This record gives sequence, C-alpha cells and structure tokens, in this order.
Amino acid sequence: MRMLNRNELFSVKSKWGSINYFVNDYWFTRNGSAKIFEEDLILKYLKKTVKGSRLALDIGAHAGSHTIVYKALNPSIIVLAFEPQERMFELLKHNIESQSLTNVTLFNFAVGHKIGTTTLDTKIHDPGEEILLSYDSNVISNLGGVGFGPGGERVSIITIDSLNLESCDYIKIDVQGAENLVILGGIETITRFKPVIFFERDHSALSTNTLMSLGIEQPLPDTLAMLRDIGYSQLIQLDDNNYLASFYRDFRASTILWRTLAFKRKLDLRNRVRVFFGY
Repeated sequence: MRMLNRNELFSVKSKWGSINYFVNDYWFTRNGSAKIFEEDLILKYLKKTVKGSRLALDIGAHAGSHTIVYKALNPSIIVLAFEPQERMFELLKHNIESQSLTNVTLFNFAVGHKIGTTTLDTKIHDPGEEILLSYDSNVISNLGGVGFGPGGERVSIITIDSLNLESCDYIKIDVQGAENLVILGGIETITRFKPVIFFERDHSALSTNTLMSLGIEQPLPDTLAMLRDIGYSQLIQLDDNNYLASFYRDFRASTILWRTLAFKRKLDLRNRVRVFFGY
C-alpha cells in the first residue's frame, strides 16, 4: 500500500474526533472542517438504533465517517467496516487507528451476492458528469461514488452470510447501485436477526455488462422490493437518497403480513395464467 501524503488530505476536527478525507473529495469536505459527513443525518434518524445495537455492519465505509460517529454514540458497539478501494481503505485504517477505536474490524473487501472477485470502475458517474477516478489530483470529485465497473482495481467480494455472525442489529449499506446484491448475499443473516437497515437508493445503477460479469443474467428486484418481500414493512425515505428499513416485530402483525404477501403472490400468478390463456 502507498503511504498517505498529508498534502492529499483534508482534516475535519469535529466533536466526534478528527477524521481525514482526500482533499478533492467534494461531498465529504464541502461542510468545512467542523462536521463529519452525514453526522446530522445520523443524529436525527440513527442515534437511537446505534445506541441500542451490539453489532453493526458499515458496508461502503469510505473514510470511516459513520463508524466514528457510531463509536462515539455507543463505545461498546462492535463495528465491522467494509471498504473495497485500496487507497480509501488505507485512509479508513488511518482514521480508525488515529482515534484508537476498539472493537472495530476493517475489511478491504466489497460486499455482494457471492464470494469472488470483480473490478471497480475507473470513472465516477454522477448526474450530468463523468470523471476519471483520482485520489490525489486537483480535480474535484466524489470518491464515495466508486462502484463496480470495468477497467479499475481488482477487488475481492464477500457476502454477509459468509461472516457467520452470531448477532446483527444494524446494517448500513452505501455501495453505488449494488445495494440489492448486498441484501441477496445476506438474506439468511437478515431474515434471522432482522437488523435495522440504513441504505442509499439514488441514481446509481450497475450496467448490464457489469451485472453479467458478476454472473447475473436477469434483472433483480430493487432494494425496496427485496426488503418488502422478506418482511420489512417499515420503509421510510429519509431524504432524496437514503432509506431506513425496519422489520415489523409484532408476531401477529408479521403473520398477517406474510399471509397477505402469500395471497398477493397467488393472485399475481392467477392473473398471469389468465392473461396467458386469454380468459
């Protein structure tokens, strides 16, 4: 790994402690040197969940913004943080170690639907612009916008289910259009522990070629549909890009929900048969 150059970094000294971002990483430095990225959102919507959680997954951890605030809110929480970009992982590691945070385990992996390898994109695709990926240039960029795609660094993929977790209370997912792949690869863990899930759902989408390279040859349900299907009835849109999903924990209500879903599937099947046979 390449050593970090202090001239490449922008330091934020917040009430949660210090964190560094790459100096050209606009979305993470635009609030100036006093606030960690998304700290207001965390305090408004996630504080209660984080304080009540024993184990959390930070998937798409970037430089560690969420992990650092989670640990400040709940020092005893165990956080598993995943970041596939090698340079960004280097920065994540630096930020966590500089605060001497304990019970934080870092993984230089992508998280997806199966164990394997793939490549990251060489470009960042934001609405109305396409920029070549660069960590240390003067080109203003969105380094949190790096997703799966052709031509970039090769990364390893693991799944949530492959972690064989003994508990899981909360999951944050920000993976540039691959959120449904993360859910697919964690379906057993999620249905078993029913964690609260905070996830991004924006303009990002994986291309057909990228999906095929990952072994996916047919369209997948989007993240909202996938979570509804496994019983997450409380799906709240927090802002333009972020959602919070909670499982309906009341047994009777949950049973009614599953019966309703089963009836809906039977009705959909009956309607498809009628259309096919023309009656």
